[in-house]
Amino acid sequence: MKTENGNSMIGYMDLDGLAVPRAKLAQVLPDINRFERCLPDALTLSQYMTDNSGDMPAYVTRWPNSYLNDVAATLKELAGIEKQAAKTLHMEAATR
Repeated sequence: MKTENGNSMIGYMDLDGLAVPRAKLAQVLPDINRFERCLPDALTLSQYMTDNSGDMPAYVTRWPNSYLNDVAATLKELAGIEKQAAKTLHMEAATR
C-alpha cells in the first residue's frame, strides 16, 4: 500500500484497498504470519471466484492441502475483517 506521494505505508497491510495496521491485525488473528503469507493468493482466489460464479481455478489443485487450508483460513478471516470494517463505517456514518 502506498501513500498519495508513492511512499510505502510502513506498519500497514493492504487488504484489497483497505489499509489496516499490522499490529492491530496481529492482536485479533490467530496467526498473522500465515495470514500475511497467504493474503496475495487469497485475494487472487477471491477475485477469481467472484468473476467465475464461485468456481475455483484449476491451479489450486496443485497446491498442497496444507497450503489450501491456510488460504481458506485467510479467506475466512479476511471476510470477517471486511464485515467488521463495513459495520464500523456504517456506525460512524450514522453518528455524523
